[in-house]
Amino acid sequence: MSDGVMEKVAEYVRGRNAAFEADDVGWFADKLPPDVPMSLMEDSFHRARLVCCDVSDEKRLESQKWLADRGAHYFDLVTPIKVGDRLVRMEMRLENTK
Repeated sequence: MSDGVMEKVAEYVRGRNAAFEADDVGWFADKLPPDVPMSLMEDSFHRARLVCCDVSDEKRLESQKWLADRGAHYFDLVTPIKVGDRLVRMEMRLENTK
C-alpha cells in the first residue's frame, strides 16, 4: 500500500481507538448510514471494543458488562457473553498507529 493510504488507515485507527477510550459512540455514527438505529450502533460499538487489542482492558470489560446485561451472544450466536469471560483479542495491528 502507498504511504498515503497507510496514513489514512492509521488516522482511522487512531480515531477509533480514541472513540473507544472516550465511550464516543457518536464517532461511529458518522461512519454509518443515517438510518442505522442507535441500539444497533451501540451494540456494534461494544462488540468491536470488546475484541479490540488497542483499547484498555478497563474499557473492554465495560463493553463485556454492557453486552452481558443485554443478553448478547458471541459471534457464534450460541455462546452468551458473560461478565468475567476471558478477554479475547482480534489481532490486527498497524505500525505507528498510536
